[in-house]
Amino acid sequence: MEAKPKREWCWIMKPQSYEMTCDLCGGSNLEWSEFDHMIWCYDCQKDTPGKGGLFDGPIPLHLCLELGFSFDRINIATGKRLYLHEDNDHCEWKEEPANNALAADPKPRRSVEIVPATEG
Repeated sequence: MEAKPKREWCWIMKPQSYEMTCDLCGGSNLEWSEFDHMIWCYDCQKDTPGKGGLFDGPIPLHLCLELGFSFDRINIATGKRLYLHEDNDHCEWKEEPANNALAADPKPRRSVEIVPATEG
């Protein structure tokens, strides 16, 4: 059996906040798994990829921020919060907060795809 890579970061909100569910039982009693690209289902007692919820398609970033979603991360090794910075349709995460509030930006923009598969 191949060893699963360990997660280096996790989203600051719980998986069910992003409408993720267990792909085995359909439940939402979830936590981020210690393994990359996985969630932990308390009901199944298993690490599983889950159903992506909000991450299943292009994410209308600014709309999601207006609705209260956060795409900040937690660096597991340091415990520090990594803040989302978005510029010209490019997202990156830094330890310092962004200088501008993305959710307060009144200019309409197209959706920015946040790809959770690139951890680290």
